[in-house]
Amino acid sequence: MKIATFLGRLALGLVTPLIAANLAGYIYERAAEARDAKLYPPPGRLVDVGPRRLHVLCTGPQGGPTVVIISGGGTPS
Repeated sequence: MKIATFLGRLALGLVTPLIAANLAGYIYERAAEARDAKLYPPPGRLVDVGPRRLHVLCTGPQGGPTVVIISGGGTPS
């Protein structure tokens, strides 16, 4: 009986710090993402296209050729 109690306490002593570290990392990451979203907003604007919103950035002279770059496959543009 004492071995089972010892192993239970040992497991609890090892798991508790891991859970606490994961929770602290999650909280930090959420706060950092919110701060960065305020400090570094993306250039351009969001345009409603049906049920979705697309980020559009238009630059260059008016009347020139139109170039559209679409990011795909989860890769950044």
